[in-house]
Amino acid sequence: MELFNLEEFLKSGIFFSSSIENKIWCMYGALEEYHSNENLEYPYFYFSDFYFKNKNTFYKGKKFFEFTFDGFQTILKNSVGNVPDIKWEKFDNLYYQKQFDFIMKNIKSKEIKKGVPFSFLSGKSKIDSENKLFFIQNVVKNIKNNKCYLYGFWKNNEGIIGTSPELIFSQENNNIYTIALAGTIKNEINVDKDNFINDPKIKNEHSFVIEGIKKAIKHFGNVDIGQTRLFELPYLLHLKTDIFLNFKTEFNYLKLVHTLHPTPAVGIYPKNDQFWLEESLLNTCKRKNFAAPFGLLLNKNKSFCICLIRGLQWDEFDKVQITAGGGVIEESNYQDELNEIKFKIHSIIKNLGLNYEF
Repeated sequence: MELFNLEEFLKSGIFFSSSIENKIWCMYGALEEYHSNENLEYPYFYFSDFYFKNKNTFYKGKKFFEFTFDGFQTILKNSVGNVPDIKWEKFDNLYYQKQFDFIMKNIKSKEIKKGVPFSFLSGKSKIDSENKLFFIQNVVKNIKNNKCYLYGFWKNNEGIIGTSPELIFSQENNNIYTIALAGTIKNEINVDKDNFINDPKIKNEHSFVIEGIKKAIKHFGNVDIGQTRLFELPYLLHLKTDIFLNFKTEFNYLKLVHTLHPTPAVGIYPKNDQFWLEESLLNTCKRKNFAAPFGLLLNKNKSFCICLIRGLQWDEFDKVQITAGGGVIEESNYQDELNEIKFKIHSIIKNLGLNYEF
């Protein structure tokens, strides 16, 4: 049995996990990029940018391993990761204000009903293998409380690691599972959960996400909408609705990704080509890989795709960035939405084992 080489994995690697299945899948060793998956041997990964501008979106390495979380933690426990010394910059409210105003202008003109402005916390630090290990150890340790999807990808001195609750879809044969995840408050001791679930503004925001997903996929087959319920994370509360689709034609991974992404949870509702163009011109350089689609294709009958939120990105210029967004509708208040961005960033910092105070 071949042994997992942690050192090689930390040089150039990619991983994905599902807490529901208690599995984490890792790949490393000469990660190659492919334009098409037509003749690509399973398993392999998918990673595009938010706006689908990348030409090569499929990735495959020489080594592939599957672990349980306990099994992977056993590998990690004998190695020591180091917390990076990040020199954080002051959080800039102006970029978020610009986006918020842009989206509200389009809402008031009836171009859209919902948008998702984002902002970020930036800093400087060279992220080395010991820092990556530190991040991985923290997100794996916290996964049992998070009920989310772990992800990571690093190559050529840039990468991203995080813990996303935002599932675009999971596939079992022709059965597709996706979610509407929208509406957020802090998960505090004295929070009124019933008031949150029944808040008209939160329910309205959430309903747009359900409608947008249903409209996007209904031509593929029968769509079943589950009951909306509370989704609880260590620092945050969301509304979540399960959505099921039975494909009536042959399943096509790329077709479903391009149909669903971006859902109204991270994009706009209803979809609008002109807004999409203007938004991409405004945000491409700042967004980096925030909210991009990322997935794993294990075989023709089993695959996953998530949205890359709740993570940290770094590049070859030693710049690190933690980004967060939040849904905005007509009833939204600027200060409330800005505060939501800040406590989402705070939750990411804590999950990664870092420290920063606004």
